[in-house]
This record gives sequence, C-alpha cells and structure tokens, in this order.
Amino acid sequence: MIANAKRLLGRLRVQFTLYIALLLVAFTVLVLAFNWRGQTEIAIDRLQAHVEYVATLTARIAADRISEGDGFGLPQIVEDIVELEESIAITLTDLDGNVIVSAMGAEAVEAEASLALDHAEVADDRIHADAEIVLDGERMGVVRVVRSIQTGATTLGGAILGGVAAEEFSSVREVLVRNALIALTVFLFAIPIAALMVWRVTRGMTAVTEAAGKVAAGDLDAELPKTGTGEVADLQAAFRTMQSRLRNSIDGMETLAYTDTITRLPNRSGFQRRLESVVENGSRHGGALMMIDLDHFQGINDTLGHTFGDEVLRAVAARIEAVLATSAAERWIGEWSLARFGGDEFVILLVGDITDDSFAALAEAVIRSMDDALRIGETRVHIGCSLGATRFRHGQPCDEIVQRADLATYAAKRSGRRAARFFTPEIGVAARRRAELENELRQAINLGSLAVHFQPVISTASGAIVGAEALVRWPHATEGFVAPGEFIPIAEESGLIAEIGEFVLEESLRCFRELAHPTRPLTLSVNIAPAQLQQEGFAEKVAGALDRNALPPECLELELTETSAILMSDDPGRPMQRLRDLGIRFAIDDFGTGHSHLIRLPQLKFDRLKIDRSFIDGVAGNGDNQKIVAAITTLARSLGLAIVAEGVEREQDYEFVRDLGIEFAQGFLWCPALPFAEFAALVRALRGESEAAEPPRAVQPA
Repeated sequence: MIANAKRLLGRLRVQFTLYIALLLVAFTVLVLAFNWRGQTEIAIDRLQAHVEYVATLTARIAADRISEGDGFGLPQIVEDIVELEESIAITLTDLDGNVIVSAMGAEAVEAEASLALDHAEVADDRIHADAEIVLDGERMGVVRVVRSIQTGATTLGGAILGGVAAEEFSSVREVLVRNALIALTVFLFAIPIAALMVWRVTRGMTAVTEAAGKVAAGDLDAELPKTGTGEVADLQAAFRTMQSRLRNSIDGMETLAYTDTITRLPNRSGFQRRLESVVENGSRHGGALMMIDLDHFQGINDTLGHTFGDEVLRAVAARIEAVLATSAAERWIGEWSLARFGGDEFVILLVGDITDDSFAALAEAVIRSMDDALRIGETRVHIGCSLGATRFRHGQPCDEIVQRADLATYAAKRSGRRAARFFTPEIGVAARRRAELENELRQAINLGSLAVHFQPVISTASGAIVGAEALVRWPHATEGFVAPGEFIPIAEESGLIAEIGEFVLEESLRCFRELAHPTRPLTLSVNIAPAQLQQEGFAEKVAGALDRNALPPECLELELTETSAILMSDDPGRPMQRLRDLGIRFAIDDFGTGHSHLIRLPQLKFDRLKIDRSFIDGVAGNGDNQKIVAAITTLARSLGLAIVAEGVEREQDYEFVRDLGIEFAQGFLWCPALPFAEFAALVRALRGESEAAEPPRAVQPA
C-alpha cells in the first residue's frame, strides 16, 4: 500500500495538483493575515478615537464643575462614566501630578498616573489618552483615560476572538469570517479547476511516458497520439523523430548483424535465426539443410587477393541462387533460403517434405553449377564444391542439425571433393572416432608414443638402396598400428602436424647418424608441414639438429606435398632458400594429386619430384596413367628435377618406370617401411658389415 501511495504521489499530475493546492492555501493564509492586520488597525484606530473623546469629554465636564464650584461632584461623575465604560480607567490629576479623582471599570487595567503622556499612545494591552482641564484659558489639571484592549486574553489576537471582540471588534470578526468563507469557497472551486488544467497540460507528457515505456520494452512501433500543446507538443514531435531514427538505426544494425556484407545473403547469425524459426514454427514435415564448402578457395585468396576472392564469393552465391530458383522449383515445391555460413561455406535451408530423388538431384545440380569457369573481370577461375546434407524434423535441436550437415560435408571432402554426402549414422560414428583419435593422438605426442619407420629408396639403375623416407607410425595401445591415412589428416586439420613433423625430423636424424658412411652416404627424406617451414627460426632448428647428430646437410632432403607447396599462404621460396643455402635439398611429394600451378613450380626450385602412387600402382596395364607418368617425367626433366616413383608394388610397374628412365623408386616390391633396427640391419647386411638374411628382391648394396 505504501508503494502504491509513493507511486501515486510520484505521478506528475498529482504533484502539480498538490503544488497548486499548497500555493492556494499559502496565498489564502497570506491574504487573511493581511486582512486581519488591516481590520485590527481599523478597530484600534476607532478605539483610540473613542478614548480621546472620553478624555476630552471628561476634561470639559471637570472644567464646568470647577467653574460652577461643584468640584466635589467630580468623583461621582467619573464613577458614572466608568460604569458605562467598564474597560476604562479615568484619573484626574492637578498640575503637580497629584491625583484628584481616580476610578476604574470592572474590566479595566489599573492606570498608571505617573505616566505623563503628551498625547495618546497605544501600548501592548491598553490605549492611553490625555486631556487638559482648562478654565478661562488656565490649565487646571489633566485627565488621563486608559482603555484595556484585552480581557483575560494574553494577546491582541486572542482579544479579537474573545470577549472584547463582541464589543469593539464585532465588525472585524464579521469581516474576517466573511473573507474566510470566500477564501474557502474559492479554494474548493480552484482545486478541481487546477486539477483539470493540470490534466489537460500533462496528458501529453503521460502519453510520451507510456510510449517511451513501450519503446523501452522493444515495441518500436508504439503509437504516440498528438495530445500535447506548446512545449509538450514539441516534445512529442521530437520523440516521434527520435523513435523513427531509432527504428531506422536498429533496422540498420539488424541488417549488419544478420546480413553478410559481401554477398548480401543472410550470414551465420541470420541463418541461425531462420533455422530456429523453421524448427519451432515450420512445417510438421521438417526440412533439409545443405552445407556447401568451396574447394581450394583459400588458394584463390592467397594468389589473387581477397578482393578477387570476394568477387568469387558473390559469383558463387549468384550461381547457387539461380540453381535454387530453377531446380528447386522443378523438383520440389516448398520454401528455400540461401545463406553464407562463413569463409567459403554456404548453406541452403529447405522447408517441407523432400523426396530422396529431389534431394539428390538438387545436390547434383548445385555441384554441376560450378563446372563452368567463373569470369571475374578478365580472369577466369575454376572452383568446385563439396556438399553435405541432412534432414531435420520439427523440434530437433538446431546445433544437432548443423553438426550433422557439417559432418556430411567433411565426409564429402574426404571422399575426393566435388561430391555430395548425406548424413548417415556411419558418418556420425566416424566423426566420434575421429574426435577420439584426435584426443588419443595428442596424448601419444605428449607421451612420446609415436615411432619413426624407414622405407628404402632404390636406384632403378643399380637396384641399390640410396636412401630412405622417414615415415611416422602410431602404435596404438589397443588397436595396433593406426593407419597413417587415418591419423595424418586428423593431425593436419587439428594443427598437430607441426609437432609430429618436428618429432620425426629429430628422431630420424638421431637414428640416421648410426648409418653414416664416408663413401656410401644415404639420403634421408623427411616430410615437413607448411606450418613448420614458415616457423620463425626453422632453418636454424634444422641446422642445429644436423650438428647435434654430426650429419652433413647434403644427406637431408625435406619433402613438401604439391598442394601445400603451391597453395601456401606465404611464399615458400624464402624459407626454402635459407635451408637450401645450408646445403639441404627439397622434393615435391605426391605430385599430380593437387592443384598444379605449374607457373610457380620452377620458382620453388625443387631437387626431386615424387610421382604419387595413384599413378604408379598398375601403370604397366593402364594406358592413361602411362601417358600421365610420361608427361610428368618430361616436365620434371625439363626443369632439371630427379624423379622418384612411389608405390611400386609389381614387377611390371617397376620395369615400366625403369625403362621410362625414372631414376628412383620405392614401394612394397622391395619392402614396407621398417623400424629403424630392421632398416639398419638391412643396410649393414647389404654393405657387408654383418651377417643377415638374404635381402629383399632387387636390393643391392649402395
């Protein structure tokens, strides 16, 4: 109740009304006080005149009695006067101040004869008046009349309202009562009128307050009626302007918050909001989500610049929208929306019941739309995409929907790109395994559980071991050796590959120093990641490892995959040159599987080119692969590069690469990658340094 009272008293209308009421009360009291003072002065003046009259009359009577020789009758005359005027005291004195006659009424204050006043005087409780007794021009004495102006009351105000008021101040009382009634009447009429005026003036302010409360609660379209006048009307107009500008500003901020500035499509936040709305309020059939990931878009950004990359994104968005406007309408009736999810990812949201055939056809149409080159200015670029998709049902968690589409996209990229995958339980299982392997791989790195194996590199001319490639192996505690094809991609995507590469470099050099030979040196090939090559001080780190193991720089060959070397964000030529100056050589690994920007290949100055096993395995019986291998061989020779054929497993394939003039080969035809102890025993046996079992096929000592 107290809170309600405070709230009521806090309202502007109530406060204004109370202020006006207090002002009226103060004004009324002030007017009555001035009126009371004026009426009192009038009453005092009348009393003063009456006292002077009594004094003068008594002096004349006394003079007459003295002139008639009847001075002894004066006391009786004075007594008769005070009986009539009970508030009067009369004193007659001679010229020496001796009292001749003195009388005092029943309600009079005792007169002080010793006060010789020359004229009338008003004291706090009495009025004095003196009159001279003159006979034939000669002063005979003085008459003093003292009039009391209170009877039992202690103040003049009390006298006015007390017994005296009935006599001397009856007119004052009547005036005061009349004025008080008038003031009360005016007050009773003025308060409602004032309240009405306050309501009319402040109703515009109340409307502004209510509208401001609605705006603060988020209702930017709250109506503000035009109810004010004067400054209040100006305030309302200013509020409407502010409301409009605020609405425009919020609309602009919302556009920025939910719209991609490059493609003008909804961004991740805008898509998330749309997906949440569809899942909560959309069709009971649910819908589908397609996630599109552009292939090798980072390379376009790095080689042609981010401005060019933005143009590519706009062109891609236009192509996907065109597909949706045609293919979606042809194959499926329902709602669709396109958003840029971030980076080089787009998402398509389909609402409604979608058949498997329509679903697959739309995905294929999106992928095929990227087959034609994009023309940006005078430049033509080719860009593919991978697509992952999943269906969703009404009420399904949005995070789960996006996660499933993302997992399907990841599966599509791993399957060779330019592919579409739809989420299945198996993809979910694979994702969980990948997460488990990543955690276990981190632990293996921290515990030093990884191992390095060595696969011999064979000279096709002599059949001798001329070197080895160091390959990382992961002996799992429960699963045995985890395939490199399973954990290396995880290491690359999680950023662990640099740590693994550093371990392999240090461990392989430590092992290889045991095989150092003054006349029959072996070359050690070690794969490195772009992250290692671009590390500050990497060249010094490699040089230090060589020094610690007393190995010459010429024995070390660092391998970069074709894709990582060509599409590295920073120019790899500079860190490569620092290592080359030390005497270290470089090889380009897995050639033929990446995006070959041949114009940059000569600038990187590799020493060897390793043809990927996908072209070598079965090449003797595959005419197309024979042409590719022959073309790569011609290219490498024109650039002065030595060639290594990887993945040789059949005698016929070995004979083909040897006859083609490829200098080096490695593969299971001779042996798989071996633990160092076995590899070292093999090398020593071939050198004749110790007894050993017969070496593998076609291997001769270097």
